[in-house]
Amino acid sequence: PNYLTKPSTPTITSVSVTAVGKTTVKFNKVKNASSYTLYLKDTTGKTIYTKSISSKYTSTTFNFSSNKPYGIYTVSLRANNSVGSKTMNVYYNGPTQNLGEQFNASLKSMSNRYLSYQNSVLEMLDESYQYEFVKESSNTYIIKLVGEEKYFVLNNELQITENKNEATIFYIFLATDKTNYVIRKKGVTSVLTEKDNKVVSSKYSTEHLDTQKWIIEK
Repeated sequence: PNYLTKPSTPTITSVSVTAVGKTTVKFNKVKNASSYTLYLKDTTGKTIYTKSISSKYTSTTFNFSSNKPYGIYTVSLRANNSVGSKTMNVYYNGPTQNLGEQFNASLKSMSNRYLSYQNSVLEMLDESYQYEFVKESSNTYIIKLVGEEKYFVLNNELQITENKNEATIFYIFLATDKTNYVIRKKGVTSVLTEKDNKVVSSKYSTEHLDTQKWIIEK
């Protein structure tokens, strides 16, 4: 007999949110799923929204509460049938922030240390240092040294390049406290974190939210 088995793990292909809190989740159908269940969790792991989705759909849209449009959240999608279920989790931010076409600001980590450029090296110090944020397009920014054609490039570590084409493009998100910011590299789920007095790239994790918040002091 062709016995029913657990569905495969669903794949969330994208999560997008508008400034008014309308959230769209797109995903791939999986074999043997009779329905899907969407969960939205806050940084403590508490489920703050649940939605059942028919197995014929590959996307769903819901209006996220207008008083909580910002911060880092977890979207969980569970594929269900009578035998069992499998779940996929992804982390995402609220809407990207538009802080103007160009501005100068210091970058300060949650450890209250500033990102400074000393002797051709980026490091964390107790003194502030101004960087220039230049808007590229659609709320994305490149970051450069003020008055110099030297740009941030984030791979495993944050470094400087003189080639503008190599500059990392960043999104700026307002953190849950609506005071600090999360700076994320465009196209990947990585953020700036501090390790051994250096700024490094780290994947989203609700276990490291504090180190993902950076104060932009204009």
